[in-house]
Amino acid sequence: MSVRDSLILDRPYQYGWEDEVEYDVVLEPGIDEERVRLISEIKDEPDWMLKLRLRGLKAFERKPNPAWLGFDLDEIDFDRISFYMQPRGTVERNEAWENLPPELYQTMDRLQLTDQTAVLAGQVAQYDSATVFHRLQEDLQEQGVVFVSFDEAVRDHEDTFRPWIGKVIPPADNKYAALNYAAFSGGSAIYVPPGVKVTEPLSNYFRINSAGMFQGERTLIVVDRDAEVTYYEGCSSAGQNLKEKRDRPAPLHSAVVELVALDGATINYITIQEWAADVWNLVTKRGACFGEGSRINWVNFESGSGHTAKYPGTVCLGAGSSTTIDAVTIAGPGQVQDSGAKIVLAAPHTSGSVNAKGISFGGGRGIYRGLLEAREDAQGAKLASSCDALMFDDISESTTHPYIDIRNDSVHLAHEATTAKIGEDQIFYLMSRGLSEREAQAMIVSGFVADTAEKLPAAYYAEVQRMISLQFGDEAIG
Repeated sequence: MSVRDSLILDRPYQYGWEDEVEYDVVLEPGIDEERVRLISEIKDEPDWMLKLRLRGLKAFERKPNPAWLGFDLDEIDFDRISFYMQPRGTVERNEAWENLPPELYQTMDRLQLTDQTAVLAGQVAQYDSATVFHRLQEDLQEQGVVFVSFDEAVRDHEDTFRPWIGKVIPPADNKYAALNYAAFSGGSAIYVPPGVKVTEPLSNYFRINSAGMFQGERTLIVVDRDAEVTYYEGCSSAGQNLKEKRDRPAPLHSAVVELVALDGATINYITIQEWAADVWNLVTKRGACFGEGSRINWVNFESGSGHTAKYPGTVCLGAGSSTTIDAVTIAGPGQVQDSGAKIVLAAPHTSGSVNAKGISFGGGRGIYRGLLEAREDAQGAKLASSCDALMFDDISESTTHPYIDIRNDSVHLAHEATTAKIGEDQIFYLMSRGLSEREAQAMIVSGFVADTAEKLPAAYYAEVQRMISLQFGDEAIG
């Protein structure tokens, strides 16, 4: 075991309990055509979905691991990973937490998901490979809103969702998007009809319980003319701090998210990522503003996972469409957060902005990769990016790799990047006012990310403050 792996495994983590769960289905480790066909058969999928899966498998087998990442993906041993695990006693259309097997209910309650049901417009929960809870407010159903598991969308809502599956992220987009196509399970699909405003968030929560498993959900959100939705996703996993798990392969999480905004539509997509630090988190997230005046806003907080590769992006294809990407990453001991943002403007009077903040401590590595592109048709477009890094010590690292491609001379562009180290005098000043060292660190971090955190609904703002307190404050474990 390397020094870096030891640092990851020894990091404190509050969600790291493992449930004693029985499973109805556990696929033998490895990924091949036989296993892909079996997953599709278990889910009773139509033939067109199986064909998409097999296209994804071929692309996955053909494509090499990217060599430019800040970590080595060749360490992943796909032959030791199970690509489908369905807990016993779970059903897709369960609308009552109490119907779950006791050990699953206890975990969902401990994660406070049961407390959120009353304040959310709709809620889905996934445990390993299975959707275990689903609910949508009746008034939204009556207005024609569809919010179902992705598996159900494929089977029962083909006319609504099939035209958009793969429209934004094709099967051969990259190696891990291709793997998701081949072996995905779970996730959710949303359709919001013209003019409907979903005023409270729709939510999906993802829990990994088993080491050596693949969780690869898909999310597809289609928002029609002048409609609006806010979607929140959270996640956690049984922790690497369980010593008996250290000789088992780490979980692999590889999701695909596609967002579709039509004329005048708005999509707000919020992520608070709190995987255990042994999880490989390799996701592909992209939205397309197809409609005039449409808008996609991303807000991301990343504090978990030892290896993260994530670059949410938007392509603005409709005149006057716009996007914002706000992201905060925290890289602690042994972690590499390789993340960023991509914006492509391809229509007149479009606009996009990136506000990225990275925090590194204890030898953590924060890597930002950004793309700002304005094509020939993006006359009068506006692009802006701000990349700020905060480091706690001399052993941590922060790097920025911006790429800017402007193809017409009418674009307004702004870009800035800063890196700063917390000084001992700052900590000393706050401690002289009665704060502990950890409380002082937490206060500085909270101020650093405040402009992004304030864009969250109140409940998620509180979640981010709690996350910061657990990382840096006196509530931190260990």
